[in-house]
Amino acid sequence: MLLNQEMLRKINVYEFLGSNQPFIKLFHGSCVSDLFICRAVLQLLFRFDKGSLPHPLSDYVTSSFGGTSVKVFEHISRIIARDGTFGPYDSTSVLYKRHHSSVEYNLENIEVPIGLVSGADDIFVDEKAMDKLRPKLKKIMFDIVVPGPFKHLGYFYEVKNNYQMVTEILHLLKDFSYRSNSLI
Repeated sequence: MLLNQEMLRKINVYEFLGSNQPFIKLFHGSCVSDLFICRAVLQLLFRFDKGSLPHPLSDYVTSSFGGTSVKVFEHISRIIARDGTFGPYDSTSVLYKRHHSSVEYNLENIEVPIGLVSGADDIFVDEKAMDKLRPKLKKIMFDIVVPGPFKHLGYFYEVKNNYQMVTEILHLLKDFSYRSNSLI
């Protein structure tokens, strides 16, 4: 199911699980009872380590760093395109340009501080892709490579590594805020 972000915004839906108790109950009940199936689907799609998911998937979804926002679900649904193949994700082209193809960005023009986070076992963002990206970015403030077994879906459900990511991101924001205020 491809989510229509513009439609969801018009009806003021930004969080699925935060205020939607029936959805929480449905998700919790279906996934907790079939944890084996949830793990199998995730393993087939993302080649993730079964040991990374010791708790019910519903626990991760309702308390994950990635949250349960429209953006997270749209990101997942856009990566897995309608025809079942993997593709690039870009919400800007959908929201403002009304088409589903990704826009190419000139990365050399990005002037804000950047924090890079990648996974050692990420099948979508591998080390070769990161090596191409780094020279194009002017203001890399931190560059974290999370050791395996950390897959792309780990940004969504892996609690143990999210602490490291959140801490670095908060430091980056605090530093950027301090620098911005001192320049005024």
